[in-house]
Amino acid sequence: MNVTFKKRTRLGVAKLATVSLSLSLLAGLGLVPNASASTPVAAKQATLKVTYSNLKPQAGSSVSATVSGGSGTGAVTFAVTGTGCTVNSSTGALTAAAAATCKVVATKAASGNYLAISSSAVSVAFQVLKQATLKISNTTLSTTVGSIVTVTTTGGSGTGGVTFVIPNSGTCTINTGNGNLTNSAAGTCVVTAPRQQARVTSSRSPLPSSSHSWLVQ
Repeated sequence: MNVTFKKRTRLGVAKLATVSLSLSLLAGLGLVPNASASTPVAAKQATLKVTYSNLKPQAGSSVSATVSGGSGTGAVTFAVTGTGCTVNSSTGALTAAAAATCKVVATKAASGNYLAISSSAVSVAFQVLKQATLKISNTTLSTTVGSIVTVTTTGGSGTGGVTFVIPNSGTCTINTGNGNLTNSAAGTCVVTAPRQQARVTSSRSPLPSSSHSWLVQ
């Protein structure tokens, strides 16, 4: 850069004095910005996308996340919305103990000249499965007054407990836990055996059995 100064002598003759100073020297004096230093420009990251291995998993299971896109070296974190949904903020592994719709967003932090970026939300719907058919399996459906009959079942799915119910008990009584049926008088006892929803490991919906009748003589 050339800086020109003009001055006049006593004789009125114009003389030019040219002083040449480098930009780096001026920058060192703090008079102008350093020409060799570039100002960083914030850059937008490439589109960030998160995907899951299964978008309709069974409740109680865990599904893994995969992230693609983004720019730079910023760390990726995960956040979730949805009742009963849990996500690992570092890996994106997602779980829900019961039926739930979970929405997950991944965010890649800023790094270097890159700004932070977030993905679009991904929806994962955890499912509660229907159990296999549950049946009362007793083959002898008659008994005598005062005797005990143990009601048994087959079928169903998961680890949910089976309970026994007499809709209109009358003179019939049943142990709801073990299925022991008794009657204090002659008549008919009608029994159903609903199987409850299994817990986290199986997560299947409750399933009532068919009703069975015992003739008490």
